[in-house]
Amino acid sequence: MYNNFIKDFAVRTQFNVDFIERNATNNGPYEITNMINSLLGTLVFIKERHLFLLRDIDIDMDNDNLLIIKDINNDTSFINIVFHMRNAVSHHNIGPVYNHDEISHFIFLDKNYRIDPRTPTWIAKISCPKIKEISIKIVNTIRECELFNR
Repeated sequence: MYNNFIKDFAVRTQFNVDFIERNATNNGPYEITNMINSLLGTLVFIKERHLFLLRDIDIDMDNDNLLIIKDINNDTSFINIVFHMRNAVSHHNIGPVYNHDEISHFIFLDKNYRIDPRTPTWIAKISCPKIKEISIKIVNTIRECELFNR
């Protein structure tokens, strides 16, 4: 049973990520798939009502792990990255980048359909470890927020 759905969801997401990392084999469970599913859940939950909670979070802009290729607003804040990642994932504008046979990064594309529905206004290449870091930052923010302790 959930006591506080959003906070409990965050705690259970963290548990699932840790469990799958510890138990992953070539035959499953699949940690990259779980990471994307967990990311989607955390992005949607935080974006719909509580995006403002992310305004003071910093993120390391390491070009090997997080490269903003295009941003018409030149905003590299954590909250902006999460906003665009959520849109990209929600609209299926995400694709894998392979290093040999392994997925190393994902490309995220966001479009502003009022400006031009065909041309991305935001493009980022983000490594799998950085995606996990972003998801965990969101989960930890939810877990630690007094708003969800009621």
